Amino acid sequence: MSESFRLKQFSIQQSQSPLKLGTDAMLLGSWSSVDGHRQVLDVGTGTGILALMVAQRNPDCQITAIDVNEAAAREARLNVADSPFSDRISVQHTSLQEFVEQGSASLFDLIICNPPYFDAGIQAPDAGRAQARHTVYLSFEALLEGSQALLSGAGQMSLILPSDQGEVFLGLARDFGLFPMRIHWVRSKPNKLPNRVLLELVRSPVELEESELCIHAAEGPAYSQEFIRLTKDFYLGM
Repeated sequence: MSESFRLKQFSIQQSQSPLKLGTDAMLLGSWSSVDGHRQVLDVGTGTGILALMVAQRNPDCQITAIDVNEAAAREARLNVADSPFSDRISVQHTSLQEFVEQGSASLFDLIICNPPYFDAGIQAPDAGRAQARHTVYLSFEALLEGSQALLSGAGQMSLILPSDQGEVFLGLARDFGLFPMRIHWVRSKPNKLPNRVLLELVRSPVELEESELCIHAAEGPAYSQEFIRLTKDFYLGM
């Protein structure tokens, strides 16, 4: 992935952030429900991509973006400053746990996160990349505890996970009083099993909306029409 990535309304510089822009973030930022939300928290902002996508989709929201990695927070600030949305996004170098302890001035209508999910095996040798990829730095329980403390009564939590980790996360979420409202399974191709799941959670049990998407068409590397419809406001050439 290039150190610079141009989207329709903003660009992402990504030489300093441990994790580069990928399909997971594009899916989450395009799929999450953002209308009507005024206060948004982006946990583990990285390059700032999710904060920028939400700002583009919802012109009425204010976004706080946090990251425990200093280099990522610094780069996110640069990307925000170079965007049309700089007056609506604040980037802080802090962990979710520290952010909760500091005490937020308001609760959040939307908490969005592309969280770390590797909880076993060899960690990435680069400390920053390990921080971004492994749950030892932000466990599912810590993410849920922080979200439970910061989410408004009618607020929503949105995230993307590997499909097998999605079930684990949902089981834990119920213990923290958070329940699925939307589940969106993602396949790379129609003949493949889902390898990602997009989740939207709320504070009270509701009727579940479940759906799925294929990223690529059945034949060849071309994107599917449903993926193009979802992400066309961001990707150039779509």
